Amino acid sequence: MNKMHNYSIQKQRAIEQMLDMNKRATQNAKNQTTYPTQATHRESSDLFMHLSLDQDIIIILALMLILYNNGGDMMLIFSLAYILM
Repeated sequence: MNKMHNYSIQKQRAIEQMLDMNKRATQNAKNQTTYPTQATHRESSDLFMHLSLDQDIIIILALMLILYNNGGDMMLIFSLAYILM
């Protein structure tokens, strides 16, 4: 009986803590001032802008290069090349 009582008390404390954390998170979200995001880095360099390369294409090309240099599966490299088409 004592274990059951302790379990009930711990369960009630956990519920109260969760409700309190939820309440504080909701208040913080309401009180936060939204600022316009400032880019801390350039989105893409001039070279990438002239070549019309976005980040996804650059990542896939880099992955293909790494796979090729490490002797990766050629079928995987061709599959990535197909995605770029």
